[in-house]
Amino acid sequence: MPAVRLVYVPRRILGCALIITPLRRLTARSENPALKRLLFATALLLSLPACTQTPSSTQDTQSVTGNGEQGDASVPYDSLLDATYAADISGFRVGDYKVPGSTQEVDRLRKAAEQGNAEAQNKLGFMYFRGDGVPQDYAQSMNWFRKAAEQGDADAQHNLGGMYASGNGVPQDYAQATNWYRKAAEQGDTNGQMLLCLSYALGKGVPQDYVLAYAWCNVGVSSMYGQDQLSNSGLRGRVSETLSATQLAEAQRLSSNWQKGQSIRRE
Repeated sequence: MPAVRLVYVPRRILGCALIITPLRRLTARSENPALKRLLFATALLLSLPACTQTPSSTQDTQSVTGNGEQGDASVPYDSLLDATYAADISGFRVGDYKVPGSTQEVDRLRKAAEQGNAEAQNKLGFMYFRGDGVPQDYAQSMNWFRKAAEQGDADAQHNLGGMYASGNGVPQDYAQATNWYRKAAEQGDTNGQMLLCLSYALGKGVPQDYVLAYAWCNVGVSSMYGQDQLSNSGLRGRVSETLSATQLAEAQRLSSNWQKGQSIRRE
């Protein structure tokens, strides 16, 4: 993956290479292209502790999570993860999108979007984001993503969240990004659920809370299959390491009680 070139791996740390190399393979083999960027962020999340901690610091460090209890390990997130967190073109959701081959195709899609078709609005937003058949225009992209998202289209909600997270067409706003990821997650969108997990784990747009991070991650992973489930299980396992036994039980209870259309809240 081209993004791998952005990662600096100190040669003196063997553990980092041992972790990130197989995760790169899992990311590349993902059957769902929309998840590839998220899976690479997961690979970085899992490899970062091995790249930044010495054995002594790993043993001596604890984290305060959720309700103030100490977990078993800290998760040293930094600007490297911040860069991968922001959604880019490979993380967008547009269904059976094809690049328009004529102005007539663009006109038909625009007409459907103007008539209120949420799927067409989402696709038109993506066209403006990429500049496919229309001039590239992030403001127009935001406009059409928002129209579809406000109608409840989960793909558009995910995409709108990505625009806010990356600061394309709008000032970067993690609170708004998390708000739209949450709306998608509550509808059962696994991308939204995993990004909401990362939002809580990173403390972006919401107070950092590893219990809620694990709960949303568990909901998302439980709905996946094959390589997607295997890859994202690593993120779930890493987040679980920050939790005490009491917190892990709480997170598992919250996720097991979750139903589509609901949020997840701690008592």
